[in-house]
Amino acid sequence: MGGNEWNDIGYDDKGLTGFEPLGLPNILYTFHSYEPKAFTNQGFVSEPCFQTTGLSFPFQHPMPTFVASVNCPTSPSGFNEGRFKYDNYDQDEGNGTHFGMATVEFIERRIQDAKDWSIRNGNLPIWCGEWGLHRHIPTIPDDGSIERFMSAMLDSFKTQAIDWCWWDFEGPFTIFDPVPD
Repeated sequence: MGGNEWNDIGYDDKGLTGFEPLGLPNILYTFHSYEPKAFTNQGFVSEPCFQTTGLSFPFQHPMPTFVASVNCPTSPSGFNEGRFKYDNYDQDEGNGTHFGMATVEFIERRIQDAKDWSIRNGNLPIWCGEWGLHRHIPTIPDDGSIERFMSAMLDSFKTQAIDWCWWDFEGPFTIFDPVPD
């Protein structure tokens, strides 16, 4: 069972951290983690209004130049969701971190947020049902960033004793190129 916002770890009343446990036995609660999305989804269509390119892990603000997307047009009033997300990416400090920071500490804090939710609710069982990054993104520098990101996530899961599942086996987030059928 997971929270709203696509099972995100969440903030405030969103995702797992905003989810009210069901009070039933034998329920496994789940969350997904694709944070920091500026790194994991850079240039990918799942974030059509906010695209980044060329980010290494770790990175901190300032982020690279904003890349406008034709998939996210500016409204007649001048509002552009992508520009808004870019300009405000590091403004969410509700959990004690800057949302836009792609650091080991940021990842540790977010995984700790999920564990804290479990503890606050009587040590409910949780697992990360999805995490990963779009490995076919040609804009991720070939500088060990993917390996550093994976190590940070795996170390955080181990520290918090949270089981996990990489997304996905045979698609854009796959760890390896599977043998063709």
